Amino acid sequence: MQVQTFARVPFASLPAEPAPAQASFLEELGALGVADEVELARLMNGEVSPETLMGFLGFRLGEIDRAVAKEVTTIDHQGKASNAISERRELLDQIAGQLRLVTSKTDEGVKLGELHVEWQGQKMTAREALVSAGLTADVAIKHLGADGLPTDDSKITLANVETASSKLEKEQRRLTSDNDLRMLRLQDAMNRRSQLVQMVSNFMRAIQDAQRTIVGNMR
Repeated sequence: MQVQTFARVPFASLPAEPAPAQASFLEELGALGVADEVELARLMNGEVSPETLMGFLGFRLGEIDRAVAKEVTTIDHQGKASNAISERRELLDQIAGQLRLVTSKTDEGVKLGELHVEWQGQKMTAREALVSAGLTADVAIKHLGADGLPTDDSKITLANVETASSKLEKEQRRLTSDNDLRMLRLQDAMNRRSQLVQMVSNFMRAIQDAQRTIVGNMR
């Protein structure tokens, strides 16, 4: 079905008092977030066929479905990103815990090769874990190798680990807050979709009832 493109008309050109059925229809669609009251008024005034009206409602349904799909994809992506941050923060917590046990060395730093942690189910040095987790740029490490990467002799301090962990926590809070807002928008979109589907169903039922009435009057 081809959907007709509706031109925008100044709001002032609307009928002053639309029919009750039209007003109810416009009010329902307004609750769905549809801003094109003028176009809908034209539809309800009978300027287009029922098929075109159904096409318009189908187009709106498609828009909502695309918005829902976009929100779902973004929520899933950011949820995975938040989970990855949790893993990195757990790694930094392990390193920080070991550094707290050697307080006499925390000011000058401890060699990465002397710290052993568990990362993704495997035991390894802090250097190996930080490289694998992609955290070498996030944690200020002293005495990097000639290639700019940490070695087992590179040193790390408790303060630097805590600073890196705080930055990750802040980013995770941002993702969580954004996803909470997106969940609200998703729920709103799903509600609007349900309302629109119900309106389409009611419209089809009204057409069928009208057809039965016409047939009955012809008998």
